[in-house]
Amino acid sequence: MKVNLHTHTSYCDGKNSPEKMVLDAISAGFDVLGFSGHCYTSFDEGYCMSREQTEMYYTEIRQLAEKYKDRIQILCGIEQDRYGDDSAANFDYAIGSVHAFFKPCESLPEKYPGGIIPADGGCYIYVDWTEEAMEWAVRNLYNGDSLALAEDYYETLASFSDDPDVQIVGHLDLLTKFEELRSAKGKKPLFDTEHPRYLEAARHAIKALASAGKIFEINTGAMAKNYRSTPYPSLPLLCMIHEAGGRIMINSDCHEAGKLDWAFDQAAELAREAGFKTLHCPIPNKTIQEVKL
Repeated sequence: MKVNLHTHTSYCDGKNSPEKMVLDAISAGFDVLGFSGHCYTSFDEGYCMSREQTEMYYTEIRQLAEKYKDRIQILCGIEQDRYGDDSAANFDYAIGSVHAFFKPCESLPEKYPGGIIPADGGCYIYVDWTEEAMEWAVRNLYNGDSLALAEDYYETLASFSDDPDVQIVGHLDLLTKFEELRSAKGKKPLFDTEHPRYLEAARHAIKALASAGKIFEINTGAMAKNYRSTPYPSLPLLCMIHEAGGRIMINSDCHEAGKLDWAFDQAAELAREAGFKTLHCPIPNKTIQEVKL
């Protein structure tokens, strides 16, 4: 069974219409295509769906599911940000993702880059906006301690373990998005991913999420955009997921037609290397379908 449940369209930050993505999925031999538009976040409306767009999105995906039901199964999901404003309960599934997390602070410096969003009592830090924003946050909000930032990120991600409407954990180590590009520029990594503090923060989140029955996605989206040569999460974290008894699936986090199954073979090989033998896919009645790798 060929499945992708992480798909974006022109309703948020994707490039193509939902129907274009459906036709692309049929052409690529998919059995199941799930849409996952970015949920509404009032602290930043720049990339997400508005509430009005969310209603239009929901209606159109349901119409497409009926129109193409004899050719492909279409699911209507949502990518639920940790600080999203609305419930994900009405969708077939939800991907819980931390693109930005809240950092309490008394005040911000007069100048700060895009990717730092001021709010009452602190600010939101985007981990996937630009490497400059991450550098600035480490320097100005964490006194140079990037591991403290990583600890806050993973603690925020772990909180999805208490959300019954979220079935899938999105791009586990998204905060490492820029590390390969930094290396290519001769820059030091922002995060020492082998440091005990980093590993313990990730392990804590993985154990909490695995114990709650969440499915971890192997996400190839950054590969399609040339940020990374390997999927999220890294192999060491994928091994942690396996050791914790966690379940996985493969998603492309696709934002553009033609890339729905980008690097799926490489993702499957990484899963096997970590010890996995099966993938798991949530279906609309909230049960889990198991598929051999």
